[in-house]
Amino acid sequence: MRLLGVAAVLFGLGLAGAALMTDAGELQVLFGVFALGGVLIALVGGGLYLLGALFGGNKAKAGGQRLTPEQQQLLDAREFQAARREK
Repeated sequence: MRLLGVAAVLFGLGLAGAALMTDAGELQVLFGVFALGGVLIALVGGGLYLLGALFGGNKAKAGGQRLTPEQQQLLDAREFQAARREK
């Protein structure tokens, strides 16, 4: 959720910046609307990021304590060796 928020913020700011830097002459109002849309996308992305931070937080995954990759590899190796001995 947070990654989606960051992507939306970056996309919105990029769109707004590109629209404001464009010298469109008679289409300046249209590009102003695009810039406003980009800012709104950035605001929505910021909201998604905040929601992800508030509700997704640092919750522990279901299933208890997580193993480090090294511990998981050792556990897998022991299980594999035990399964080979049973054959």
